[in-house]
Amino acid sequence: NCARLFRFPTFPPFQYLKRSNTGSASHNITHLIIMEVDEKVSESKEEQKSAEDTKIVKKFSHIDYPGFDVGRYASKYVGKVKIDRLLHIARVCPSLKKDCYRVAVAEVRQGLDVGLYGAVMEEAQKVLGAAECQFDAAWMTSQQQSNEKQVRYLEEEIQRWRNLSNREKICASYLEAAEYCVAIGNFNTAISRYIEAKSYAGDSQMLLDINLKIMVTSIRQGQFGHVKGEASHALASEDIFKDNKLRSKVLCCLALYNLYNGRYDMAVHNLIDCHFSVYSAFPEVLSGADIALYGGLCALASFTRMQLKKRVLDNSEFKRFLELQPKVGALIQGFYDSEYGKVMSGLNGLRNDIIMDLYLFPRVDHLLTAIRGKALVQYFSPYSAMDINKMASSFKVPVPEMEQELSVCIGDGHIKAKIDSHNKIVYASKTDKRNELFRSVLDLGEDFERDMKAVLLRTSLIRNQVIVSQSRADWLDAYDMEDGQGGAGGFMQSLGRKLKGSGGGAGGAGGGGAGISGVGVSGPKKGARSAKRGGKGN
Repeated sequence: NCARLFRFPTFPPFQYLKRSNTGSASHNITHLIIMEVDEKVSESKEEQKSAEDTKIVKKFSHIDYPGFDVGRYASKYVGKVKIDRLLHIARVCPSLKKDCYRVAVAEVRQGLDVGLYGAVMEEAQKVLGAAECQFDAAWMTSQQQSNEKQVRYLEEEIQRWRNLSNREKICASYLEAAEYCVAIGNFNTAISRYIEAKSYAGDSQMLLDINLKIMVTSIRQGQFGHVKGEASHALASEDIFKDNKLRSKVLCCLALYNLYNGRYDMAVHNLIDCHFSVYSAFPEVLSGADIALYGGLCALASFTRMQLKKRVLDNSEFKRFLELQPKVGALIQGFYDSEYGKVMSGLNGLRNDIIMDLYLFPRVDHLLTAIRGKALVQYFSPYSAMDINKMASSFKVPVPEMEQELSVCIGDGHIKAKIDSHNKIVYASKTDKRNELFRSVLDLGEDFERDMKAVLLRTSLIRNQVIVSQSRADWLDAYDMEDGQGGAGGFMQSLGRKLKGSGGGAGGAGGGGAGISGVGVSGPKKGARSAKRGGKGN
């Protein structure tokens, strides 16, 4: 029971210790009774619910983007993320497919990843032709053998330094093996090696670097499973605030994780806190223009008008990022100035940029709908009724499109209104204050009932001399000290010694249990005698 209890991530607010008097002293059973009044939903369930609520169906869209400079765009990135972005552009924009594959082929020829080389070259031959894109099978075979040989050598180096117990060399060999696995595309092994290297990190700065490498590797892999945990560990360190560039890189990785899960409000808080020094220092993940694009769109989807002014437009550091994306800056300014025509035209102008982006493409429709919904809410909130024709004129869109946007916002709950499709008027729904009052009273009653049950249970436990345990830290210390001395039995033995030393007293096996602060655990008389003996220690 004790071992099962201490695997829980958090302790409930009340814990009680009771000792059974049935049977001999050697067979006494210790029971831990846990009461949790407000049951908290686990983080995994919250993330699953959030993912279900924001589940987006990927729609394959083909666009035409004349004047887009593929070479200039690709120069902002390096490594696998550069190839992934180029392949994505080739999928969504057929007119740029040849240019994208030319740059992608030149990039994979410089790397060591045989699998990626084969996949890119196979597709490139279909687009560019065998004459322009020659497949080098001999290089793939020799490079594959070389990769396997190097991996074996690095594993032997790790084992050799482990046998010599040289912590510094062990950490260096783990990092070298992880970086080589990243270069050849073996990301799972690379993450495992980075995690093992954390145990041998010499200082906090090295540990922060490893945390960042794990996050970057997870993003390169196309998965974000390790990002949140490593970012939490990194941001909890005091040393990270000494390096603005490193902290900004961690925030960028965490922002991509939140964006991937549809948490726009959390993503924008990460991005607007980035220091401008990271704008060209993180090409293995994103560029400064990406920070401006992601941060600006997420701010429009989650911030109010006043928050836009305070957190974005008056943010001198983030405004430097917005200079790299003038369209996004003009869009935010138009939203704040309530120039809804500029907002709608600006969103239409950014649609191609959003579709061309690797991380925004899966959520393009959801994100644009959320921003339009915010604009409609801001426009309609002061009125009880509004002519749809007038709204369409203000937003500079056709009336059918305006009506469709309103229906989507009403369906999503952003606006409480009804549409008169015949007369082209939208009416604000009147709230029933009587129903709201009854609902509020019922909620208060449930809260009161829950609190009273908690008080009655606690009173009943105290009346029956079931005592409140010590703090969580004391439980953990006692359990850790006696972990090798019989498991739960050693833990309870240590706990008894701690209680005795603190003045509670420890009763014998036959009569009187452990006493805490003068209150007995067993029967009233034996417990009182035990508490009295314990009190003499004070």
